[in-house]
Amino acid sequence: MPTVFPGRTGGVHSVTQHAVGTVVNKHVKGKIFAKGIKVHIEHIKRSKSRDVSLRRKKMRKEGSQRERHLGSTDASACSTQRSSLVRTSGKEPGLREPIPYEFMA
Repeated sequence: MPTVFPGRTGGVHSVTQHAVGTVVNKHVKGKIFAKGIKVHIEHIKRSKSRDVSLRRKKMRKEGSQRERHLGSTDASACSTQRSSLVRTSGKEPGLREPIPYEFMA
């Protein structure tokens, strides 16, 4: 692979016996250009970004099936704080409001 494009992810647009034509993004003076390059097959490896997203999707699906099996809803499953009772010791709770803005000229 040319030294300008190490580790880049691109789309394949043509395949020959010994090379693959790919489209990669190249940064030139703050702009991004789509550039087509030919790369030998030895220099190509499969991108793992799709595998990671599929694995995350599978984990989410298993989690939702497990919660459905247990009968819990998303709201009750996500609550991490325990509820508590606040005592006011006979005092009436007050209402807090912002101080009104006064324009002084």
